[in-house]
Parts: sequence; structure tokens; C-alpha cells
Amino acid sequence: MLRSEIVRGLNNLLQALEKSRVPVIVEGVYRDLARAPGETKTIDVLQAYQSFMQAYNSQFTDVERKVLATLDISEFADNEWWTMLIMASSPGPKAPEASSAIGRPLYRLRFVIDYLPTVISLLDQKMDDVAVGERLVVVLPEEGRRSTPARVVASMEAVILLYEAFADISKLPASDLVLLSFDSGADKVLEFAGLPELVQKVRTTLLEIWRNAIYYRERKFAERLDLIVKALPILGELTLLEDQGQVAKEKAELLRRDILEGARNFIESGSSIPEMSDLSLYVPRQVLAPKEALLLGSDGVLVAAT
Repeated sequence: MLRSEIVRGLNNLLQALEKSRVPVIVEGVYRDLARAPGETKTIDVLQAYQSFMQAYNSQFTDVERKVLATLDISEFADNEWWTMLIMASSPGPKAPEASSAIGRPLYRLRFVIDYLPTVISLLDQKMDDVAVGERLVVVLPEEGRRSTPARVVASMEAVILLYEAFADISKLPASDLVLLSFDSGADKVLEFAGLPELVQKVRTTLLEIWRNAIYYRERKFAERLDLIVKALPILGELTLLEDQGQVAKEKAELLRRDILEGARNFIESGSSIPEMSDLSLYVPRQVLAPKEALLLGSDGVLVAAT
């Protein structure tokens, strides 16, 4: 799991617990077992159960479910355990093991609620002490097949080459680009930050790559790669700047080469950005599949280039 996925899952779990009032209700039933029962109404237990299970069944992902198991509080998603809790809140005889069956998971839940916000804060720390500018998230989907170091390097170089080319064209410093984080889970996620104007230009170019990739998706990889990169609007803009004398011919050729190489690296590495999913019903990880030579097989063996 990615760190961001864990943070989101932990937050979702805490919100579901708070909204359903599970901690308060379960605590009430547990205390009622040790004194005169009846203070916690059965209807309240039923409402807490329905609210939490609704979140569990319709909102929780595999991350939240795994968090429940890892924190050893999976009883709160167990129907039989809730049945016992509902019976313990009802009038009449109580099961002899009810107190311990409720008390043990309640104790663990108390610990989770007390300390989970601190854990979330540690996991979610940002570089607040650094002026990082605008962020750009790049995803390397893996689908069970690990990336070679060359794939990660190609993805990083794609962003670097494009950012530095735009910095040169805009006469802005290229040294402001930083790699904020590199997270690894089901996919690998790289988070960059830099000057807003330059990051936005890089993002726009990557989205143009995505549009072209969809248009040429039926072509063979090598042909599709060539068509995608040569159709980028920035190349036409660069030619116009060259014709107007704003960029020297030699400089324009170097910039053109860097832009083409950056775009090719992005495509060959199978990289994508989250914004691509907002532009089309097509799935980026399917349309922008990486070169086979940049992936390892599920057994860790390098896949032959195709």
C-alpha cells in the first residue's frame, strides 16, 4: 500500500467510527454489563451497527479493511459480534462471555482512537518548511510486475527534460524542480514540485501526450510513439519562436530534442498523471503501457524487449 492510501484509509476509518458513534455506544453497553442495564438503548446499538456497516460495505476499500485486521479490531465489522452486542443491550439474561467479548476489542479500539491521529500526522507530514511550489504527481502502474530501475529513471528524466526545456523557453530558473516523495505500493508514485508556471506547462504537455495516445491507440508501439510526440503543440510553438528570432536556431534544435526525448521517456516508461483520468473514459495504465524491456516478470526475471 502507498503511504497516501494508508493515510486515506486511516482517516476514513476514524470518520466512520465517529459518524456511527460506535465507540460511545459500545462503551455504554460494556459499562451497562457491570451495573444496572438499560442506559444504552438497543435502538442506539442497531443504529450504530447499521451506520458503520454501511460505511464498511459501500465506502471502505481493501485498504480500510486491511487496516481493521492489522489493528486487530476486525470485530467491529463482524455481524456475529454485533449480534452478541445487540443481545447484551437488550433486557433479559446476558451471555456469560459477553463482558470479555465486548471489553477486549473495545480496549483495542480505545488505543486506536487515542493514538491513530498521531500516526496519521507522522505519515502525512509534508515539507511545510520548504517553499515547494506547485505539485505534479506521476504514477508508474505495476499491475503485479515490478519496474526496473531504468523505468523509474526514464520517468524522472521525462519530467526533468520537459521542465528544464520550458524553463529555458520562459527564461526561468530550472533549479526549483524538486522530488518531494517517492512512494511504492501497488504502483510507484513520484511527487514533484516546482515553479507553478513551469509545472503547469509540463502538466499540459503530458495531457497532450494522453490525448494523442488515445487518438493513435490502434497503431503499433513504435509508430504510435513517433506520432504522439511529433504532434505535440509545443513543437509548433517552438518553431514559431525560432522564426520570430526569439530563440536561436541552434538553441531551438536542442530544446526540440529535449522535448521529444522527455515525451518519449514518459510514454516508454508507461507513466501517467491522475489528471488524465478526468479527460476520458479510457484507462491511462492500459493506453500508456510501458515497454516490456522496462518491466520485470512476476518471478523477478527481466522481460525480453518486444
